[in-house]
Amino acid sequence: MLCVVVQTVIFGLGNVVTKFAYESVTPLWCMVLRFDLALAAFALVFGPRMVRELRGAKLADWAPAAACLAVGYIACNLALDATTATNVGFLVALPVVFAPFIAQVVRHVRYPRAMIPF
Repeated sequence: MLCVVVQTVIFGLGNVVTKFAYESVTPLWCMVLRFDLALAAFALVFGPRMVRELRGAKLADWAPAAACLAVGYIACNLALDATTATNVGFLVALPVVFAPFIAQVVRHVRYPRAMIPF
């Protein structure tokens, strides 16, 4: 539970810090710096495990998802340049609301009623 709270704080603060950073850095450079710092932090903690799992993964398994995420993060950073961090945070949070409903249609899987409030 603590990890989820810490991740949420870091991700939420990232939008605000990014918005302020745009006064001196372009959106794409800011995104590169943000994800390089994240990679460095994860490499310190999970380095050998990350390398081991990446060596065993096929490019076709992770590349499409990585490309879609990259496009999404670029769009978020460009949106941060055009609007407020609060608006972007709200828009970034929307997929979490709609993904379970779309997954039901695409995967033909029903979620238990107990999961609806979450």
